[in-house]
Amino acid sequence: MKKPVIALMALACTLAVSSAAFAASPVTSAGGSDSHDVVGKFDTAGTGTGSQVTYSVDVEWGAMEFTYNANSGTWNPDTHTYEGGSWNSSSNTVKVTNHSNAAVNVAVAYNAEAKYTDISGSFANDSFQLATAVGTTKEEAPNKTATLTLTGGNLASTQTENVKLGTATVTIAAVD
Repeated sequence: MKKPVIALMALACTLAVSSAAFAASPVTSAGGSDSHDVVGKFDTAGTGTGSQVTYSVDVEWGAMEFTYNANSGTWNPDTHTYEGGSWNSSSNTVKVTNHSNAAVNVAVAYNAEAKYTDISGSFANDSFQLATAVGTTKEEAPNKTATLTLTGGNLASTQTENVKLGTATVTIAAVD
């Protein structure tokens, strides 16, 4: 009794498995063919194979060299000095270019050296977001420029060579 039941179940399994093969379009003559559509889609969620975020951000610094011009201030006849001079620079920018496959947040900051805390620095465009570089050429990659301005303080008239006044820093963060 067990053998016929097992044989019947084996036959049922074989027919069930092979029935999927019979569902295909049969080719019934020499030179005949069968076709099937090949489909694809773009993974907009970025969860497919190879979709890890790769960060690549270029930071191009200007020279960040400033000259203090005391003569641009107001002459004080009591002290025989100029007061309220100005800082000048023609190369005080930093350009940030995103070559990543994800958008990035950018923050640019200035920190004065302990000896020069009376000289303030600030960046125009000190925080911004750069879009992903996906869909752009290398030359068209998203980028922005920040410009550093120094104010206040002064340097001794004997300081005729460049001296470190502070540090400018670019920080990159993921976009939430």
